Amino acid sequence: MTAGRCAALVALAGSVAWMSAGCARRGEKVATLGEAEGTVESNEGGQSWKAAPPGLVFLVGDSVRTQASSRARLVLLNGSAIRMRENARIRFSRGALPSGPKTDLNVELGSAEVEAATEEIGLVTALGAARVPRGTRVRISSDGQRSTLEVVVGRAVLLGAAGEMTVEEGQGARMKAGENTLERYEVVVGAPIVEPAAPTPPAPVAAAAVPEAGAAPPAAPAPAAEEKPARTQDARADVTLDAGDSGTLHVAGRSLALRLTFERLCDGDATVEVKGGHVTAGSGSAVLKLHPGTVKYALHCAGDSRSSKPRASGSLTVKRDSGDAPVSRRAPVNVLDADGRRYTVLFQTRAPALTLKWAGAPAGAGNVSLHIESPDGTKELSSSGPSKQLAAGALGEGSYTWWYSTTDGHTSPKTTLTIRFDNAAPTAQFFSKRSDAATAPKGLVAIDGVTIDGAKVSAGGHSVPVDDRGRFRADVAPLNGDDAVIVRLEHPRTGVHYYVRRVASSRHHGRLAHSR
Repeated sequence: MTAGRCAALVALAGSVAWMSAGCARRGEKVATLGEAEGTVESNEGGQSWKAAPPGLVFLVGDSVRTQASSRARLVLLNGSAIRMRENARIRFSRGALPSGPKTDLNVELGSAEVEAATEEIGLVTALGAARVPRGTRVRISSDGQRSTLEVVVGRAVLLGAAGEMTVEEGQGARMKAGENTLERYEVVVGAPIVEPAAPTPPAPVAAAAVPEAGAAPPAAPAPAAEEKPARTQDARADVTLDAGDSGTLHVAGRSLALRLTFERLCDGDATVEVKGGHVTAGSGSAVLKLHPGTVKYALHCAGDSRSSKPRASGSLTVKRDSGDAPVSRRAPVNVLDADGRRYTVLFQTRAPALTLKWAGAPAGAGNVSLHIESPDGTKELSSSGPSKQLAAGALGEGSYTWWYSTTDGHTSPKTTLTIRFDNAAPTAQFFSKRSDAATAPKGLVAIDGVTIDGAKVSAGGHSVPVDDRGRFRADVAPLNGDDAVIVRLEHPRTGVHYYVRRVASSRHHGRLAHSR
C-alpha cells in the first residue's frame, strides 16, 4: 500500500489508531473477532472482502460476513458478544438515536445472536432500529423474505416505520418483505415445573402369618384406596401471588417457587393448567417451580366442565435480575441540529433537556426565531443566536417539527423530533445497604429502593409510600409459608413488575412495619 493511500486513510478517519497490514488505520474501534470457523471475511468501509483472522479489530463503517458452513464470534469493546451463523453479514454503523448507543450493529443478512453484557446495544434490522438493554440476549434472522427478532433473555424495544413495539422475554417480532406490519409471536424459552408435595410414605407391610393346619385361609387384602392427586398447599414457597395475577417476576436465582392461591375462587380442589401439564391442588393453593421464561396458566375449580371458562388466568415472565440495575434520576441532555433529519430521543424518568441549534445559520445571524410545531399548535421562541436551550420537560412526550428563521427571510431545514418514554428502562433499583445504616428487625426484609416517576409500590399486601425522588423504604415480613417478600411495582407504561427480596436472617412472619 502506498504512503499516499495510508495518508488518505488517516486524513478521512477518526482519532483512534490501530495497526493493520500495510499502514495504521484510524477510526473508532467497535469490536474484535474472537473466534472464526470456516470462511470469515471483513470489508474495510467499502474495500474488497478479505479473510478475517481472529484478533482483527473492526472500526465504525467496517463489515464482517460468514460464508456457508462458517461461524464467527465477535466481542464488542464493552464486553458484549455477537455469535454469527453461516451466510450472515453485519455492518458497524454510526448510532442513529441521539440518546442511544454511539454505534449500531446493522444485521443485513443471515442469523446472529447478540448478548448485551454490560451496556446497551443498538441494532438495525429490516424490522427497524432496536434498543437492547444490558443483560438482554436476542436472536436476529433475515433471509430477504422475512426478518425476525426474538428475545431469549430480557427485553428489547423496536422503533420502526410500523411504530414502537416492546418485545418481552419469550416473545418475537417478525415482518415479511414488502410489508410494513410487525407481527408478535411467542418463543418457547422454558416451561414451568409443577412441584407436588412429597407423597406420604406407605405403611410398613407386616410379615405374612403361616396358618395353622385346618385354619381358615386368611382373608383377601382389601383393595388399595384410589390414589388422590398430589396436593401442594403444604409445600413452602419463595413468594405468593393470587390466581389471576400477571406481570414480570425479577428473581436473582435460577428458579422461583411460586405459590398461586385460589381460595377465594374455589371452595375445594382446583386444577392449574400450564403448557406441558397441569397440577391438581387443594386447600386454596398450588406451588409452581418457574424458570426464566414466560408461562401462561389457567385455573379450573374441581367440578368445572372441561369446556368451561377458567376461573382465573394469567401470564408470568420470569427474569433473572437481582434488581441492582441503576435507575436514572436525571433528565437526559441532548444537542440536536436543524439539518432536516428525523431524531428520536428516549427518556427514562424525566423528559429530556434539549439544545436546539442551527449549525448552518448565515454568518453574523443575530436575533432569530425558533418555531416548534406540534399537534397542539405552533409556538415561536426568540433567541439571540442560532442556538436555544430548553429546560428538562419543556417538550414532553410526543412528535415535533422545528426550524429557525431570521428577520431577513432565511430559514433552516425543518427537523422532526420524537420524544418517547424508554420502555426498556429498569423499573426499580434496590439497595443492599441503607444510607442511614439502619437494619431491619430479625425476620423482616428491608425494602429500600428507587423507582421511576409515577410508579405505585406495595409489599406484603400493603402500599409503600414513594417520595418525590422516587425513593421507597419499608420493613416487611414474608407471608406465612413464604421464604421471601415480593415487591409489586405498577406503572401505566411499563405494566406490573414483581421483585423478589429475601430474608437475611431467620424466618419470622408478621405484618408490614412502618415505612421509614
